Amino acid sequence: MAVPTERWKVRRAAARLLGDLLTLTATEDAPNGNPALFKDARNLSVDSSRTVNWQGVVVRSTAPENLWFRTRLESSSRATETATLDPPLPTWTRGGDQMDVFMHRGTGWRPEEYDGAINDAIAQLDKKYTQDTTFETVEGFDPYSPLIVVPDDWVGVYRVEYQLSDGLWVDITEPFELDQENHAVRIGWNDSGYMRGRVAKVYGKKQWPELLEDEDTTRVPLGFLQYTVASMLLMSGAHRQVERETENKALFFNQRASEFMEQVGGRLPSNIQWFAQ
Repeated sequence: MAVPTERWKVRRAAARLLGDLLTLTATEDAPNGNPALFKDARNLSVDSSRTVNWQGVVVRSTAPENLWFRTRLESSSRATETATLDPPLPTWTRGGDQMDVFMHRGTGWRPEEYDGAINDAIAQLDKKYTQDTTFETVEGFDPYSPLIVVPDDWVGVYRVEYQLSDGLWVDITEPFELDQENHAVRIGWNDSGYMRGRVAKVYGKKQWPELLEDEDTTRVPLGFLQYTVASMLLMSGAHRQVERETENKALFFNQRASEFMEQVGGRLPSNIQWFAQ
């Protein structure tokens, strides 16, 4: 299982693939405590044309007061090693703060475009690559009402267990089927009534959730997401690009993304049943 990755890290990784990111790191506090200035002696001491080409949207500052604040890099000075931001940040920056700058030469992509592509990449995952999940009933099972309603984001079910009085979980002996209308599992009738009053546990698959905030995390592998997002944005913004190899690059990114697919979900159980989409 992949480690959780925040949305801002996925955005940063995809932007690096596209050559659409400059990460500024404050080498000291903002001059004179001015929230419109950002001091970076490493990146801003080079020829100013480097940052002129990067005028765009500043996304991230590590200072809590500026977290995820969006502004624009309007200009930079090699002499003072500073960038001018408009509008100013809510509070002046401290040494070590970081900001991500996008929209290289005005032909790159806005942060919102990256965020949208990230969720599109998650949504396009096939059922095979959905995540494993479980659901336990709160009340004991009633054989006269043998439906177990599962959460709406479930796409399939492959196993049902019930709990013995000693706390052990065992597989049910009766067959089950999906009730599409009620988005539920229907347990077959059992004459012995062995499940009566028992807590049941259902095993299934559910969709990976969208990432709505920069702090939101996903276990969809970073490699899959960064290459898929890069490929999608290249194709969606092909008209902005001056390179003739844009389509070939997008196809290469898509191919690399497919190499990470098997990390997204485990092997499918042979008896899984799917809800209609």
